[in-house]
Amino acid sequence: MQKKPFTFFSVMLLLVQQAAAQNIFPASGNVGIGITSPTEKLQVRTVASGEVINLILLQNTGTGGAGTGVAINFDPNGNGTIRSASIRSVQPVTGNYADLRFYVAAGSVPFQAMKINTNGNVSVGSVSDNSTAYKLFVEKGILTEKVKVAVKTSTQWSDYVFDDQYILPPLNELEQFIKQHKHLPGIPSAAEMVKEGNDLLETDARLLAKIEEQSLYIISLHKQLEELQKEVQQMKTQLQNTPANNKN
Repeated sequence: MQKKPFTFFSVMLLLVQQAAAQNIFPASGNVGIGITSPTEKLQVRTVASGEVINLILLQNTGTGGAGTGVAINFDPNGNGTIRSASIRSVQPVTGNYADLRFYVAAGSVPFQAMKINTNGNVSVGSVSDNSTAYKLFVEKGILTEKVKVAVKTSTQWSDYVFDDQYILPPLNELEQFIKQHKHLPGIPSAAEMVKEGNDLLETDARLLAKIEEQSLYIISLHKQLEELQKEVQQMKTQLQNTPANNKN
């Protein structure tokens, strides 16, 4: 009976040693969790296949509420007084909500460069991201070499203009509309564009419709011109064959 405490202590010590065998604090200053030879200042390793393992958990166990959060800070200058950049998870409102914010610094005051809100919306810069109609919000603009806009259905495009049932507005009605409204029918005015913004797919489709209408106008005018040319040629022939022109 006197050996049991010793045996129990020995077993517990052995278990602790085995559990800690993979947690290494070598003289190099590297810290290893789950690895015996860490090559980085902090290296965490696990072995798992076909599943995602939570390796690091940052918690704030305060009372919560809007503005509560946790952060990972970066101090590349090494002075310890200015956190030049950080990744923060903040509770925007009371409840089980958490967004992800990325801060950078140009000087001594970090500012939010990008955020993923609780709806999954991504905002870059200082811009509202509350709309549920879009997923990406960018301040100032985007510079890219290529933009491709997906067209979900054929009804979003303008081939209907060439349908035999399509009614082409008479040119005199088009003229009156332009004089009155100062823009083409079916095309938003400048004031509407400022208010609602420019939907690239919708605008491209509407502009294409106008190009197709102009093509139909041109084809119609060309046919009329051909008919006029024929009539003129017939008149010339008739004039040439009149007695007055055949006196000689």
